[in-house]
Amino acid sequence: MDAPSGCREVIAARGCLDATTIRPRISPGARFSGVIGSGLTISALAQRVQVGQVRANNKGQPTMAPGSDLGDMVLSAWPGRHCRTMPRAPITQQTCYCTPTTSRFLFRMAEGGTMTLWPDIADAEDFIRWRSAPHLWLPAVIRIAERENIDAVSPCSFETGTNLVVDLNGHAILKVFPPIYAAQYAVERFALRLLDGRLSLPIPRILAEGEDSGWSWLIITKLPGTVGSKVWPALSEGDRISILGDIGRVIAEVQAVDPKELLTMQPARPDFIRQQAAGCIKRHRRQGLSEPLLAELPALISAVPSVLPTDVQPVILTGEWIPENLLLTETPDGWRLSAVTDFGDVMTGWREYDLLGPSTFMCAGVPDRLRAFPDGYGVHAADYDHAMRRRLTTLMMLHRASDLRHVAISDWQSRVTGFQDLEDLIWPRTL
Repeated sequence: MDAPSGCREVIAARGCLDATTIRPRISPGARFSGVIGSGLTISALAQRVQVGQVRANNKGQPTMAPGSDLGDMVLSAWPGRHCRTMPRAPITQQTCYCTPTTSRFLFRMAEGGTMTLWPDIADAEDFIRWRSAPHLWLPAVIRIAERENIDAVSPCSFETGTNLVVDLNGHAILKVFPPIYAAQYAVERFALRLLDGRLSLPIPRILAEGEDSGWSWLIITKLPGTVGSKVWPALSEGDRISILGDIGRVIAEVQAVDPKELLTMQPARPDFIRQQAAGCIKRHRRQGLSEPLLAELPALISAVPSVLPTDVQPVILTGEWIPENLLLTETPDGWRLSAVTDFGDVMTGWREYDLLGPSTFMCAGVPDRLRAFPDGYGVHAADYDHAMRRRLTTLMMLHRASDLRHVAISDWQSRVTGFQDLEDLIWPRTL
């Protein structure tokens, strides 16, 4: 099995890890250059120490009984540091990768063996811990890339996002979904195919997909552009207005596509609204919403049936039209929206739900921006009335990612005593 491009390969036989130095290839049967202690420390010295049975102690570090065969661990380590381990990986023959940029050793099964790379994930916090530890997920990433014949020269993960998102080589992105987020995998996979070629801007294209032990993944194209959150604060007001008009137009294009099977892949809209309303007060109290707003929240929730329409044609919603999911490109005419990237939270429902992200986190109550965004979307000035503003306020509180700490209006809390004040700040009565 060939090593990934840019890596050097060393082969090890059953019962020992090789070798005296990291060099292009060492014959099976060589001894591993290392030190047996409380953990396994990689060394460049040719000590020819046979590695024994590898088990994990209560700290997750490997312990060894010299003279035994290798046990049930896959190791990853840095030179001069202790190994980390991944359990339940029967080892027969191994391959060691050392990438020049990271000097990281990756031990994984070669052909003819089986490997369980996936841990048991109980909840979101458990997954965050796994996702935050490259030595745990990197063997799985390398294995997936090899399986799909995609180079993974120096994989680098993104800090934001729900799932593990890894830039494999500057041209392809790997998204790994644990079992607890299996629904997101199914939705994003379907939505990317459904919307492919249907929008005026590019979206990621699926290069490969797979599932194993309840986990799933997509390898998608990496699109050119700069993540919006990196440049939005420094953009000129003219560029911001133009980009908001672009966003409005693309949202309208997405919502013009027939949802098809997406209608059955997420909770029906009435169920979703009831679910969000049931947990609304608890969620906002946990986030530290001010007492005056908390006091008015039960009345706002009680009014949901009369404020939000029930007999509507559901459309495709991403729920995530925020700078982190938008790519921008500088053109001779200024910065423009160039691509949309994240479709893991796609669902169907009332069209105004997707107006929340841009209007709450990008328009910041600025009238010119609030004119450009709905104008691009196709909202006529006459439709921007008190009823629409109250619908948006209600949907903002019910949104599944609702967190008023991120409202993009400086010191808004000191200027608000109730929801009417907040509504007037975010969506002014006159534009």
